[in-house]
Order: sequence, then structure tokens, then C-alpha cells
Amino acid sequence: MRLTFSTVLLFAVVIIFTACKKSSNSTTPAPVVTPPVSTGELIFNTGFEAGTGMVATSGQYAEFRGMDASVSKPNDWINDFVSHPNIGIWRIYYEQGDSSQRLASIVADPVNPANKVLNYKINMPHIDVPLSSQYTVNGLLFNKKARIQADMYGNNGLKEIYQSIRLFIPTDFNKYINSVYPGNGDWLTLFEFWNNASWVTANYNFRFGVNLEKGTSAIGSPLYFKAEGQKFTTAYTQVWVNKNISYPVPIGKWMTLEYYIKEGNTANGRFYFAVTPEGGAKTVVFDLPVATSHPDDPAPDGLTEINPIKLYTSNNMVNQLNTMGGTLQVYWDDFKFWKNKKP
Repeated sequence: MRLTFSTVLLFAVVIIFTACKKSSNSTTPAPVVTPPVSTGELIFNTGFEAGTGMVATSGQYAEFRGMDASVSKPNDWINDFVSHPNIGIWRIYYEQGDSSQRLASIVADPVNPANKVLNYKINMPHIDVPLSSQYTVNGLLFNKKARIQADMYGNNGLKEIYQSIRLFIPTDFNKYINSVYPGNGDWLTLFEFWNNASWVTANYNFRFGVNLEKGTSAIGSPLYFKAEGQKFTTAYTQVWVNKNISYPVPIGKWMTLEYYIKEGNTANGRFYFAVTPEGGAKTVVFDLPVATSHPDDPAPDGLTEINPIKLYTSNNMVNQLNTMGGTLQVYWDDFKFWKNKKP
């Protein structure tokens, strides 16, 4: 075979190209597969829109029924939410009184009337307090309470949960800021969580929640979010507390509240709480490595009782706001509840 210069040159190019190609292939690392971030399981969501109804099942209880077509599944109160294997019951609970004194109802949004929202309205204190539990706050006798709350009770296997909900606190709450209320001994609870609730079991009772509280009882002091955990033996005693006085509670505008709970003791429990005012930035108000079960419980079994939408307070808080020409009420919307979702 006669080789010309051009033929030799062609062979040389092919050899060089092949060598380079093999070298390139041999040094290319295998692709790195990044596992997806776990978003947990969305157990239920609702915007309280058309298709959602409320039914009074007794003088002290009401239940939600129907399906909210404004959001995607899971959006059916019975077939998706109450029937979920991790969820027990869901109901509204008042304890005492009648609808003229306290009422949960689906109403028009105070900002956007075309939107439907859940309203908690307390016109007067309606729950009796035993004489042995009465005391004085700012010279006024605490002898009654007021309550509207969602009971999410009898749950199982909820060791890590996440919730998002919008809240609107009307400008009537500015009357508290311009008064000496809430005083030391008053409270206003928005969320409460129970690990071994005292009315269910006698062992390792623990509760924690989020309240609204003034920085001081002085006139002009803003309202702040306060988180607190307590254990119970013969009475509740404080295990931890945190009040974030760097973040005043938004009033007169919608805000999105998100919380995350990981069940555990002081070494491995966690409570996270963030607030995003409408049109504003998200602020992490709490991210606490704290006990979310009784510190001595050797085998905590999850958050069996949860009050995920709550308005619970003293007679003084209701009466003083009424005296100042206000009404104790809040609005809720866009409720979403997950298990095993992280912030």
C-alpha cells in the first residue's frame, strides 16, 4: 500500500482525536444525584370558601363539613382530613355559653369582602372559674374565661408537624396597647399543643403554645408573641419561655403564621414560628431548641391533642376591650397542615 503525505496526516489526526476522546471520557466524574428536599405530607388545606360549611352538633360543639373547591386536594373536611389515619377528631369547642356570647362562623374578609374567612368573635366572658382559681389583675377580679378553639384531638404518630395559616387582628387591639391590659395574670392564646394531655392520661403531661402579651403593662407598650412550655404534676410549672420583644405583633393587616414542631426533649426538640405580614418580609420570631414533650418522658408518642386555631382569654381582656368600645375578635384564612415537613 502506497502512503502519501496526506494519508499519513489523516491517520495522525484520527489517532490524536481518539486518544483525546478516551482521555476525556476517563476523567469525567459520574454525575452527582442530589436527593429532593422532603416537603412532608400535606394532610389538609382550606380557604373556607364556598363548599365549606359549619354545623352545630351541640350547644358547645360545631363541625366543618364539605369540600373547598378553591384549593386542590386534600380539601375535603371529612374524607381527607378527619378520615386521615394520623388525625382523630376536628371540631370547634366553646366549653360554656351560647352563640350570643361567643361564635365561630364563616364570614366575609374584613379587607376583601369577596373572600371568605373564619371569624372568632367573643362578646362576653362565658366560662365560670372556680372560687379556688380566682385572683385579681389590675384591681379587677378574674372569675370568668372566654374560649373559641379548634380541637384536633386523638391524633397518633404526629411527631413532626408544620402549619401555615393567615391571621387578621383588627385595629380594636390597639386599644390594649393604649391601656394597661393585658396585665400580669391576663393571657390571650392563639395556639396550644398537648403532649400527654392531663385530661387523657396522668403521666408526663406537657403543654406549650403561643400567646399575645404586652412588653409591660404600661400604656403604649406593644403586643408581642410569647411562646411557653409547661409540665404538669399537681399544677403546671414552667419549663421554658420566650417572648420576642424585637417584633411587635402586626395589627390591622393580614399576616401568615407558620409553625414547625419536632417532638423531643431539651436535647432534640424544636419549636419554630415565623410571621410574614402581607406585603412584607418573613421574620422568624422563634427557632427554639426546647422540649416539646415532658422532659422526663422516656417514650413520647406524638402530639395527640392540638388546638391549631384558638382564641382563649380572661374576663378582664374581654370586658376591658368592651369598655373601651372594641370587640374581641380575630379572622383566620388559608389553613394548611402537614406532617414531616420542615421549615
